[in-house]
Amino acid sequence: MSRKRTRPRFQPDLLAGRPRDAVIRAFRAEARAQRLAYACRDCAYAAPDLRCSVGWPNSHLTVPLDAFEVVDEAGVAMFCKAFEPIDS
Repeated sequence: MSRKRTRPRFQPDLLAGRPRDAVIRAFRAEARAQRLAYACRDCAYAAPDLRCSVGWPNSHLTVPLDAFEVVDEAGVAMFCKAFEPIDS
């Protein structure tokens, strides 16, 4: 029996009533504009094989930006919490 993932109480709802695909498109545009390093290939904590050295489940973070889905159906963030601007 599959259960729909629910958002933990402490996790903000990133959808906030907006369509999921609109939120994903907005993140992609903002990531490009702000040069956000959201993916494992840009991260100092990633091993050469892109496994996360701090244990973040990251299989979805190794995809290209145009395939990355920033939020799941429940409004839970799917990006690494350590992402930052590339130029920082």
